[in-house]
Amino acid sequence: MKKLVLLLAFVSLSASAGYRSYSGDSYQYDMNDPYDRSMYQVDAGAQMRDMYNNGSNAGHQLNRQLDQGMYQNGGGYYDNY
Repeated sequence: MKKLVLLLAFVSLSASAGYRSYSGDSYQYDMNDPYDRSMYQVDAGAQMRDMYNNGSNAGHQLNRQLDQGMYQNGGGYYDNY
């Protein structure tokens, strides 16, 4: 249990400062960056935000498609940056 707490503390302290895609959407992680991508893999909160917003936010879905067409990949979507 102590290892999990330490890992979560490390993830929260070392999380990316943020990433804004060309469409203007804001994310916690730049998924084109290997370090950010590895941090996203252990950040359950960021993954939950993506799962929720991909299913319920039509505007975000369109922006995400546009961004991916320009090789912009973010993870850990923020409603307000």
